[in-house]
Amino acid sequence: MNNEEKTFYYSTDEVKQIDEYVDGKNSKSTHYFVSGEVREVTEYVDGLPSKGTGYFVSGEVSQVVEIVNGFPLTKATHYHKTGEIDQILEFVDGKRSKENFYHKTGEILAIKEYIDGNLSKATLHYKTGEVKQVDEWTDGKRSKITINYPAGEVKAIKEYVDGDVSRVTGYYKTGEVKEVDKYIDSNPSEVTIYYKTGEVKSNRKLLT
Repeated sequence: MNNEEKTFYYSTDEVKQIDEYVDGKNSKSTHYFVSGEVREVTEYVDGLPSKGTGYFVSGEVSQVVEIVNGFPLTKATHYHKTGEIDQILEFVDGKRSKENFYHKTGEILAIKEYIDGNLSKATLHYKTGEVKQVDEWTDGKRSKITINYPAGEVKAIKEYVDGDVSRVTGYYKTGEVKEVDKYIDSNPSEVTIYYKTGEVKSNRKLLT
């Protein structure tokens, strides 16, 4: 087994990078901050990158990246300096497929889902875990937003046509329709408010 090492330096002579080789193939690369602390470590399998670990200057892990056969990236996990997970990104065929965001206390904050690398859905959570809001996209355009009360009941639904808001429906906590706002070219055209019993309380036409 033939081991080799190459060292690169900053212009101020501090070590910038050390590459390690086994039988001519890269096995490990270590990058350093100019102050001397480890900044990033890349591990290799058969000469191809398989894992990358980033560090804060104070030494804590900042991110871990997983790679298959050198490419593509499959997963990236980002951390707070205190060690808790901040964000997890997942990839399929090199394209972003999902993102999870977390509170520092560990609860899920938000989830973003992608189709062919394009954002298709974003779900925001209350800290208690219930869904707070769901945004949906179709062909790159926003198509719907659902907003919930903290206990999970639907509070409002926003509907879009070609990316422009067309209708907003508000609900009482008990599920009855409370208000319907209609739009033309994203401008409010009519507002109807309802009693819980379903009868119309008021109606205003805003565009003539």
